[in-house]
Amino acid sequence: MLGLPHFVGAGLLAAGLTGCTLLDVLLGVPPFDPNDPSSFPDFSFPPLPTAASPLTEGGATLELIDVAGTQTIVLDRLAGDSAIEADYGTRVVWTNGAGWFLTIYSYTDEPGLPASAYLTVDHVAGDQHRIVVDPSRCVTTLDPTPSAGPGASAATAAAGISGTSTCRGLRWADFFSGYSTTGFPEPLPDLPAFDAEITFEAH
Repeated sequence: MLGLPHFVGAGLLAAGLTGCTLLDVLLGVPPFDPNDPSSFPDFSFPPLPTAASPLTEGGATLELIDVAGTQTIVLDRLAGDSAIEADYGTRVVWTNGAGWFLTIYSYTDEPGLPASAYLTVDHVAGDQHRIVVDPSRCVTTLDPTPSAGPGASAATAAAGISGTSTCRGLRWADFFSGYSTTGFPEPLPDLPAFDAEITFEAH
């Protein structure tokens, strides 16, 4: 009567004759004939993701409010590779060509990860590059919502995005201070905190 060792031995012999190693068997790699390339397992990588819809036009308005009053900045064009990505979400950059930038990132709703939107404001003037220290102080609403980013249908992608953001207690920091020992931008003490009301649109 044949026992378990005989069956295991027969299985390993068959694996050896078909070109599989013991490791292949243990890892679940399907058997293949070393003399037949068409039987080799497919170890190819999936193609790199591509943009579902490039965004080429749009505008945004920043209303920055501090103790001195309200400053309104109009951003009338898009910059960089603004797009709704099929796999990575939406990234849009607006600018006015005079040193002001608004960047929006949005991510889809994945299992265990809620949909989210994140923005940054940059101001470049001369040799100074200022950036908002803590963009989490902004509550951003997108229409379509962030879930229309990755995996968006062609109709949704073609529609672009629009939305608003309300920010409280923002602080400016020197962009390059993020490369300090703390790894975070340091607020500029001589500049007051400010609030912001932001609207934006891109298609």
